[in-house]
Amino acid sequence: MKNILTYSTLAILLLTSCQKEEISIIGTYESKEFSKLKLAWMGLNNEVTSVGNTLQINEDSSFYLQTCGNIVTGKWIIKEDTISLIDETNRWRNDSLHLNGFENRHPEISIIPTNFLIKIRKISRKMNIKFKGQNKLLIEELEKI
Repeated sequence: MKNILTYSTLAILLLTSCQKEEISIIGTYESKEFSKLKLAWMGLNNEVTSVGNTLQINEDSSFYLQTCGNIVTGKWIIKEDTISLIDETNRWRNDSLHLNGFENRHPEISIIPTNFLIKIRKISRKMNIKFKGQNKLLIEELEKI
């Protein structure tokens, strides 16, 4: 009887510990605040980050992204461990810029989805960009609030 109880307990532990945890992506995310030491280290390694971003991921597969200068809306899809944001609108946050443009330019809708790696309670991406005439690595992390 004692062996049956031991084996039953062991079997239950094995079965429940092997189940993959379901991560809910729905919610609001904000830019991670890096320490000054981390920012200095990033600067030495030609890395930059963005701050002040808020991303709302909705159950109906829509999203709302507010950056320091833009408001982007669209749809999202998940494939494996990646969420892809597909832009439908992109506008300046400032109404006068939206009406008149900035140096005769207006935000464009990206034809390439923005991809973030899904982690527990955060999403992140890394991409090579041109920043002030230099090649940099953009590191963006958004944490669920």
